[in-house]
Amino acid sequence: MDKGYQVTSIDGSYEMCNIAKSLLKKEVEQINFLDIDYKEEFDGVFACASLLHLDNEDLIVVLKKISSALKQNAILYTCFKYGDSTRVDNGRFYNDMNEEKFLDLKKNIENLKIIKCWISEQYKSDTKFLNYIIKKV
Repeated sequence: MDKGYQVTSIDGSYEMCNIAKSLLKKEVEQINFLDIDYKEEFDGVFACASLLHLDNEDLIVVLKKISSALKQNAILYTCFKYGDSTRVDNGRFYNDMNEEKFLDLKKNIENLKIIKCWISEQYKSDTKFLNYIIKKV
């Protein structure tokens, strides 16, 4: 926003929407990922460590919805905790992802092309993240 970009912010959590609204000084739409219904509106989607709370079936649905929301040649950034399991940690569901597991899920969405994939580490932690830059083609 500081660079002049028009930003649409969403979150499924009422509390997170209120926090984001106070920080951003603009409205934040409370909506579940599964309920988004944008059509070719965005040049980019930034989904940092958020899609990792979806099971495989819902993740495929949401990736298709994000693809529909992106304009042609637009970019999606997303990341997941690195691994191949699902788990519940402190009451929250996590779907850890490795390259093979993600490719298997992504094959269901033909118009998304992986541009870059890398593994990073969380600051002051041994937690690893699998990062993707994906382009709508």
